[in-house]
Amino acid sequence: MSGETPGHEEMERREVAAAWLVRLQDASAPESDWLAFEAWLVDPLNKAALAAIETASAEIEDNAAAILAALDDAAKAGSRRTTPARQRQSSARRAGWIMATLAAAAAVAFVVVPTLQAPGIQERVYVAPADQRLAVAFPDGSSALLNQGASLRLKWGGTERQAALEKGEASFKIRHDASHPFRVSVGQESVVDLGTEFNILNTPDALVVTVREGSVRVSGKGFAPVEVGAAAQLKIERPALRASMTQVNAAEAFAWEEGRLIYQNVRLSEIVRDLNRYGAVRIRIADASVGELRFSGVLVIDTSEKMVSQVKAFLPVDVDQTKEEIVLRAR
Repeated sequence: MSGETPGHEEMERREVAAAWLVRLQDASAPESDWLAFEAWLVDPLNKAALAAIETASAEIEDNAAAILAALDDAAKAGSRRTTPARQRQSSARRAGWIMATLAAAAAVAFVVVPTLQAPGIQERVYVAPADQRLAVAFPDGSSALLNQGASLRLKWGGTERQAALEKGEASFKIRHDASHPFRVSVGQESVVDLGTEFNILNTPDALVVTVREGSVRVSGKGFAPVEVGAAAQLKIERPALRASMTQVNAAEAFAWEEGRLIYQNVRLSEIVRDLNRYGAVRIRIADASVGELRFSGVLVIDTSEKMVSQVKAFLPVDVDQTKEEIVLRAR
């Protein structure tokens, strides 16, 4: 791995960063952990440590054989000679940091596919497991959180700051750089950061962009570029490419980061489409009248069965379940 050896404080921050990333890959991680992680990231030094872990993870993956061989050689050499106590402590700490970074690499890069690029350009693919969220730190301190099953291709280096959300949903916290704008491609559309925090939902039926802070510019074939500001949501219906802008409570669009879904007077048919992005068992509505029922409240992201049970507690529906699907009928 390249670069200067991190100091004592920086090394400890990186160890904490690695521990956070491993902990948050657990599907049962409570909301309090995510809130504590967000609070920890407020410190710019912590963000830098997280970015360093990402970079180190990539280097470790690329040089895993050489690293393991070096560690093995060091262990054999250590067994043949006596090492001063201070040097042994330093080596132990280095080994601990390497192991923490390896653990972070295993947790963060669920699927990482390096591709050949121009010198200095790196391209990697991150895929969140079907039942877990995935935190991704960018080299400049920006970050993304992938929702369950989402896929993000990142291209970075030189003047390049690009990503492609190939599937699913992701939220972004981007460090603005006017000379090198960050761009997210979503099918035929693209979202350009103008200094912001934003969420993108990519489904076969629609592209939904919600901005929490700052603004983004959304462009694509078939419609004029649209600027979306804070507390606004742009929805582009597919395949007609009908675009509509509404003012929203942005916290609702980002609630999935904490394992929740928040709805305000939303049709059950739309909610079921959401739930089917999470549960393993498909949920189906038996008739149109049930789909028109409206729901306001908070649902905890869980198994299909448990999410349907939450809905049933508030709406007049009955549930029929087979191995293949869960059917909602009028009560």
